[in-house]
Amino acid sequence: MRLRVTGDKRGGVSRVWSLLYTRKSDSKKCRLTLGEYPALSLSEACHLASRHRNEAWEGKDPAAERRKAKEALTFERLAVLWLERHAKVKKRSWAEDERMMRTNLLPTLGAKKAESIAKSDVVATIHKIMDRGASYQANRNLALLRTIFNWAIDHDFVETNPALRIPRPAKEIERVRVLSEAEIRQFFAMIGSAPMTRPVQIALELALLTGARISEILEARKGAFDLTQSLWTIPGRRLLPSAKRPEGGTKNKLDHVLPLGDLTRARIEEAFVFSKDSEWLFPSPKGAGFEPVGEKAASRELGGVSELPWDLRMSTSTTSGAHTGRLQEALATMISRLGSASITKQFAAKSQASTIDSDIYPKKSG
Repeated sequence: MRLRVTGDKRGGVSRVWSLLYTRKSDSKKCRLTLGEYPALSLSEACHLASRHRNEAWEGKDPAAERRKAKEALTFERLAVLWLERHAKVKKRSWAEDERMMRTNLLPTLGAKKAESIAKSDVVATIHKIMDRGASYQANRNLALLRTIFNWAIDHDFVETNPALRIPRPAKEIERVRVLSEAEIRQFFAMIGSAPMTRPVQIALELALLTGARISEILEARKGAFDLTQSLWTIPGRRLLPSAKRPEGGTKNKLDHVLPLGDLTRARIEEAFVFSKDSEWLFPSPKGAGFEPVGEKAASRELGGVSELPWDLRMSTSTTSGAHTGRLQEALATMISRLGSASITKQFAAKSQASTIDSDIYPKKSG
């Protein structure tokens, strides 16, 4: 077994494990690529080398069998392998990757042999997405193709990545929308009469009051709230009753402990009433409350305006800079996002959560 180290003109270095063996049929020396280091560790490479060396001793030709397998591997089969072995294991957003894959990539590339896909095939696929006006989706699908083929190279399914060195077809402008103080007052004054169910209204209020992600709010269990101590523990990992998304959690996988102000606690207590006997703060109307309401269902009530919760969260972060004393909840959120739940716990223990029932966040009458 050998580790081949090669460099390119741009200064990049690749390290690839390979096995040299003698083919029994004609005594020819053959080379079999095992995988790239460090994706394939030394112990894993030794295990593979031992297995293929035994195959060669039995008269088989591992390199020839590998070539046949590559020639028969379609892109659809490769994409499914990537989804099952990598995306579902390591990516929280795997369901969106699967949707893009099945909607945009498989219809044009699925039946093609993965090894035979050329750069022109990738460009044609991306241009089809651009032609229907979905420029940002074109960028996302190009990135997804690169990821799939990079993984395929690391696992020796293909030799090259046809999606490399293809520029993004669309220039993206970062979207940062922050509500002004006047808009925040207007939001609280009008949210109660907005054309949506009261639980969704409450969820949006909590997005602005806490700075939490909308998924963290909609997927919250009532057991995560200690209303006596005015604390909300957002678990770093949480199991969900969904086959498509079996696990949720915070982005950095650490628990976040947020102190709750009076207005926030009041909204949570109101959500407790609406949720009845369900374990979820916002149970789905389907299934007798056994699972939380989904983001898509909430988005439908917003008329498909999925950016609104993000605008509210960004507004909390920005406003907290100008009103630190009245927005300790938002400060605690940002501290915990830096990776230390203990800081937030100390923060909550040393000072009571300041009410944000201020002139910016007026109390709801009645």
